[in-house]
Amino acid sequence: MQVASSPNQPCRSLGRLTSPWLVCSLVFFFVHSLAGQDITLDTLSLYDLPGVLVVVESPKSAERDGLFADSIRLTIEPMLRDAGIRVFTEDEWQVTIGNPLLLVSVDLIHPSNFIYLYNVEVELQQLVVLARDSTIPAFSATWSASDITGSLRSENLRSLRVHVIVQVNQFISSHAVANRMRRQQWLRRRG
Repeated sequence: MQVASSPNQPCRSLGRLTSPWLVCSLVFFFVHSLAGQDITLDTLSLYDLPGVLVVVESPKSAERDGLFADSIRLTIEPMLRDAGIRVFTEDEWQVTIGNPLLLVSVDLIHPSNFIYLYNVEVELQQLVVLARDSTIPAFSATWSASDITGSLRSENLRSLRVHVIVQVNQFISSHAVANRMRRQQWLRRRG
């Protein structure tokens, strides 16, 4: 077996599989060291998150039936602050490493005057780099809640906020789990 010649060069004797194999092994070991805990890799991406910019996407056509993107954002932001998660302004977000944003997407189809079909999705997007080339940055969802899809009457469109609140609470819970677990590990290491 050959030893790497520098910290930035993987071992060459095992070919191209050395680095991915090593990374997978370390991730596997780390995840199993958290055995018995409700934690996943997407939850781990929330560890030490400096805060988020909240972005809400919903069609303007929904406003006539009472669903406003700003209203949803103003519902979410205090929830995050109350949970100890900093909410960035756009200026703060632009200078924050990773540019984390909590994206709330409300997709609607209005097939008749009385019914809306909807899909609600909440995900954390962050700037990440490709493993094969760390000079290529890209935005990617590193955490997401399960989509909520359904239908409702036009006069009940405002009730979609309940689905958004459920998903934001999932984000808050995952954030708390990730940071609690990492803090417990740190305290154990300190002895």
